[in-house]
Amino acid sequence: MTTVLDHPYEEVLENASSKVKEGWTIFQKWTCQKCRSRCTAATPNHFTPLVVCTDCGTITDVRATGCNFMASILIGGEDV
Repeated sequence: MTTVLDHPYEEVLENASSKVKEGWTIFQKWTCQKCRSRCTAATPNHFTPLVVCTDCGTITDVRATGCNFMASILIGGEDV
């Protein structure tokens, strides 16, 4: 079983912003406060404190619940 690790919004935002400056592509991730689905934002390199669950439509304030991000970077011409 995988443990979901959401972290404080401001910390994640700072970390994600530094990765974007390094050329990474990031997608915000969070856990829906209602249905507990793990959601991933569709817009790359954009963070927002109010997010909408892709399964149930609930708005979650990740400043209160935390979030994380998924990242990819091109290394040697391949996306990893």
